[in-house]
Amino acid sequence: MEFIRRAAVLFKSPLGRGIFTTEKGVLNLPGGRIEPSESIEETAMREVREELGCWPEIVPTLSDSSMFVDCGTTRYFIAEVLEDDFLATFTIFRDAFAGRSLKERCKITDVQVENIPRLCSHNKIHVRREVEELLTMIKDVLHPPLVSGIVLGVSSGSASDALTIQAVESPASQSVVHGHDNSGSALVPAQSVSLPASVDAYTCDLCNIAGQWFNKCKECDRWTCKVDTFWCTKCPKGRDKYMICRVCNDTGRFLRRSGKIWTCLVCQTSQQ
Repeated sequence: MEFIRRAAVLFKSPLGRGIFTTEKGVLNLPGGRIEPSESIEETAMREVREELGCWPEIVPTLSDSSMFVDCGTTRYFIAEVLEDDFLATFTIFRDAFAGRSLKERCKITDVQVENIPRLCSHNKIHVRREVEELLTMIKDVLHPPLVSGIVLGVSSGSASDALTIQAVESPASQSVVHGHDNSGSALVPAQSVSLPASVDAYTCDLCNIAGQWFNKCKECDRWTCKVDTFWCTKCPKGRDKYMICRVCNDTGRFLRRSGKIWTCLVCQTSQQ
């Protein structure tokens, strides 16, 4: 498509977790502009190597048969990673993160795992607008509302059949999910993903209290309410503010308390 100018990759697990980057305090996906001498797949893989440090060997390389979503002027490839390999993939990115160029280290400040349904419902988390539209598109396709229809069209005429999924409510939208199956039958890769049908409210992982305000611990994967969250009082406000759960705080290794002042290890080092 001529209007596609950028390519990016979403590494996603069957349980709905994704690997995201932090750029200028906003959640984003690794990607960039397509060079004249590159294919869209080559651009996406090159941007992953530049922004995350490598392309993991346990993840298949992108090809014409890879699943993707066209959202705006960007083609987002959906790299499905088995749940057993997802943590290993994230660990590989974390290890290679420090070996990037100085330009990329200043541009991309962090790589992290986020729960896609939570990002779609949590209005306190800053996500790049186009990425937010992509995640909403994926969520709606996996769990479409009962009041709207979904058009499943199988187009033949090539070695592999293509499955196109698009909501009837927004025919003007250019966001389309594509999947390919070389066996000749239509394939819906997202069917194996298990996501909650309703994400209006969540419960704290420690106290089981339902609500809308939750924070993800910087040291573990727990989502906790304000009562079970501890934070550094010297970190600037925003997404990069250091916050941990009560369990991690009880270890005494991450926050140092002096009266009403709580200081993280980074702020302690900067004071010395």
